Amino acid sequence: MTPGEKKYIAFRRSTVELTRDEQGLWRDEFNCVWALPEKAFSVDDDNGAGVGIFKWRSWFPWAKKLNRAAAVHDWMYSCPAWQVFNTREESDSYLKYLIKVGADGDGSWMLAHTFKQLSRKFGADFWEVEATNN
Repeated sequence: MTPGEKKYIAFRRSTVELTRDEQGLWRDEFNCVWALPEKAFSVDDDNGAGVGIFKWRSWFPWAKKLNRAAAVHDWMYSCPAWQVFNTREESDSYLKYLIKVGADGDGSWMLAHTFKQLSRKFGADFWEVEATNN
């Protein structure tokens, strides 16, 4: 647990920045608590595009913007409360949208489409709520 650590979540078609406090609570800019300390099976402590050794590193041209979009997507995949009210398809489509908007490059559409397809193909095992795992 690292106080001051940042995470980004999707909420009502926008992105909210959360910061971990000394007790492990996740708070927004108004000091509102959004999440308690937890360690779910699918939480990837290294938020960003990819999983494990297949992470995009800083040498990739769009790495910073891509990892910001992927951090929101990682949160969707690790939060059962999100998954109860939203489907995996919606989360993967939102990732595609965030990449297209954030990459600002000629290849952003292809990059966004590729990451959505990778999420569709390999993400089912990480989605914890079976009823919305489509």
